[in-house]
Amino acid sequence: LAGAVAGAVAGAATGVAIFLLLRQRDNRPEQGPSMPQNDGGNVQAKDQRAKKAGFTSKWTKPVVIASPALEPLAKEVRKRLGEEEYPESAGPTVTLDYFKSKDPNVKFNWTRVVGRKIIFLFDTVDQSRFFEQLSLLQALQGFAVPDGEDKGTKWKTYVNAGAYSWGRASHITVVLPWYRPCQMERTSRWHLTDG
Repeated sequence: LAGAVAGAVAGAATGVAIFLLLRQRDNRPEQGPSMPQNDGGNVQAKDQRAKKAGFTSKWTKPVVIASPALEPLAKEVRKRLGEEEYPESAGPTVTLDYFKSKDPNVKFNWTRVVGRKIIFLFDTVDQSRFFEQLSLLQALQGFAVPDGEDKGTKWKTYVNAGAYSWGRASHITVVLPWYRPCQMERTSRWHLTDG
């Protein structure tokens, strides 16, 4: 009993120390954004990542993204969260297509996701959609937003010219719907037959 009490006291002391350390770190004065470090022409990704959610996410509704199989669930979640509805003419927020080589061609409307909270309904049943969902999840964490001058060229020249800004979703919540696994032999009762 004494060992359990000592362990509980040590755990509580550790929790308080961590809480105070985190609070002290959050109360430090805000420093201005650091300029990206140029290492021989390579911009360091760690310098491009924001450390806190953008202020836009505080007053906007979250954006719900789902694969086609989970779209009925996504519509219900969007309705309950009060997400803005876009007309058909504005196009979808996410498009999951394929190139001729059968590689995924994932596109998203960056103006709808930049600085916003994202609720990503991740489809685990359709394994053919797994890689495209992972690539979209990776892209939402940080993407280059080219300046308008690059639209007229065939090749992407904005990176070498430095004519872009860095965009990202402010917060991404991945929801994995859980489906109870079973096999056909477990879904029915065993019946003995005469032999």
